[in-house]
Amino acid sequence: MVKSSSVLAFHYAARAVLLAGFAFLIVHLVRSGNLNLYIAQRMQLIVKLAALGMYAVAAHQLYSAIRAFFDKEHNEPSCDCLHEMPATWGKSALLYGWFALPLLIGYIVPDSVLGSSMASAKGVQFTPQTTVVSEPRTTARSDSAPEPSIELPDADGSITGPGSAAADPEKGQPDNALSEPAQPEEPQPSGAPPGTGSVPSDDVPPNDAQSNAGQSSDAQSNAGQSNDADSNRKLTPEELDQLFPFDNFTETYAAYGKKLLQRDVIEVTPKRYIETLTTIDLYREAFLGKTIEVSGFVYREGNMGPRQFGVSRFAISCCTADASPYGVMITFGKADTLETDEWVSVTGKLGTTLYNDIEIIQIDVVKVVKIPAPDDPYVSPDFDFGLDQLE
Repeated sequence: MVKSSSVLAFHYAARAVLLAGFAFLIVHLVRSGNLNLYIAQRMQLIVKLAALGMYAVAAHQLYSAIRAFFDKEHNEPSCDCLHEMPATWGKSALLYGWFALPLLIGYIVPDSVLGSSMASAKGVQFTPQTTVVSEPRTTARSDSAPEPSIELPDADGSITGPGSAAADPEKGQPDNALSEPAQPEEPQPSGAPPGTGSVPSDDVPPNDAQSNAGQSSDAQSNAGQSNDADSNRKLTPEELDQLFPFDNFTETYAAYGKKLLQRDVIEVTPKRYIETLTTIDLYREAFLGKTIEVSGFVYREGNMGPRQFGVSRFAISCCTADASPYGVMITFGKADTLETDEWVSVTGKLGTTLYNDIEIIQIDVVKVVKIPAPDDPYVSPDFDFGLDQLE
């Protein structure tokens, strides 16, 4: 079916505009630094090369439009592929509208980071071990740790606790840091020897009581030194194998878990965010009581307690269309001071809790620091994970 030169020129020009529009959109996202809000880091080079390809095709389509408009004798495709143009204006509008609509949305809708609303729709993964094993653990804790008491923050807005920087005058702490409160010391009864919190018995002479108290203090000191020595002792390979049993699917995680166990503070970095949380969840008994530091946005669900929230991040393999939220449950006495979707860095002790009848890992807060959202808010699987075990 022979089309007029002006009609063919319109079709070629429309295609040139659409292709150039998509190419310009990619360039705009790259220059604004927002391409990582849509595309995983490892896929961005392919997207940039695709923009160059669309530029080239758009230029050819523009050339074809000019040729069709001015060259009246050669206004049909020269190949035998039978490139049929839409027969009516309605079909043309429908065809090009399918491409124009997402292009307009890309330019009009402001760039934003995925947050709690999308995480709620997709469901946050609090048991990342299910990506490796078929069933999560459902055993409840036999002895739950008592929750710390809640106290009002100090005048500077921080809540001091043992081990926090605010409790040590020689260590600084950011103004936006929150910590669990310290437990007050018990008052010493009248007549008690200095350094003790008990009253000597009436049946024991004072000198004997002080002697017994000194012996008790020495025994506690020796026991403390013994416990410190045990905690600082390096585990043997056999003991590590008992803590980290593995099969063909979990061998890499077991080897990584042995390395994590040797660290004083386990930092969940963006590079191995998924792998670190999966390892801790697989071998949670080995990590109970360990100090962990993780960052993400504040996430809440309706069945969470008033002192609970999740710290979550989206993991993407290709683009945000396949984004999956991963998270860790947090227990914090001042959870109501944190806004949903606010980015925080949490430091605390690892434990477990039951949530929706499933045992999950939990962090008992020592310190929470409000932070700005990172330039690259998403994490991706580390495809080099485990390769260092082969060296």
